[in-house]
Amino acid sequence: MEEGGDERITELLARPSAGPDITTRLNVYRNNIAYAVVRAMETLYPSLCRLMGQAFFERIAADFARTHPPPHGRLVEYGFEFPDFVSSYEAAAAYAWFADVARLEVAWHRAYAAAEAPSLQIGELGAVPPDRMSMIELAVHPSCQWLESRFPVSKIWRLGRDETEPDAPIEVEGGPEWLMVIRPDAEVEVRTLSEAGYHFGFALSKGLALGGAWETACRLDPSFDLQGHLAGFFAGGTFTDYRLAADTSNSDDGDPS
Repeated sequence: MEEGGDERITELLARPSAGPDITTRLNVYRNNIAYAVVRAMETLYPSLCRLMGQAFFERIAADFARTHPPPHGRLVEYGFEFPDFVSSYEAAAAYAWFADVARLEVAWHRAYAAAEAPSLQIGELGAVPPDRMSMIELAVHPSCQWLESRFPVSKIWRLGRDETEPDAPIEVEGGPEWLMVIRPDAEVEVRTLSEAGYHFGFALSKGLALGGAWETACRLDPSFDLQGHLAGFFAGGTFTDYRLAADTSNSDDGDPS
């Protein structure tokens, strides 16, 4: 630094600026960031925004941003915690379904952004011996998301996606719903399942073998149609691979006797 540089810097910092003062400039910066965050939230939650109304959505999104500031500039990855914030937002307490609509929007975006993968065909299980079918572990598609709600959340969400005004008040008493959100091909699909079918698929997604997942479903529906549900899941491109669980029925337990 040239001689007298420190004094020059001190002089420049002390001199009144010809433009807006630092507080004003920081406020402008904050406002610009807040605007960008709210717009990013609107992109992530378009259906919720229409259902809430633009003004109320902007208010709650701005309050969320104040308590959950973006950790970095990649706003495309920001705002997935919003559903829990909405569920505890006092001004939205009369609309408990808002949070589940937000959760469905998150599931849709996660499915949209997930990696692609080829679907497993049901005929590929033909190589499995019949006595080992219950030990099949099925890998679900990487885009697969699961959501259960006490509201008819998929119907409400679709109303929000329709840019025309609904002809009648939104019906929120038709639930519950059990949903699988998936993108096996180009389009994200929101599929409505039975309660037993949902828990059957969810159990498989958590690594439970076919026999155990079937037992889970049968506890909810003793007449659960295993063949029909499997055919539906396979037809929808739900699975990408399979393996056989280790057979521990005859394993050595360490007893030399």
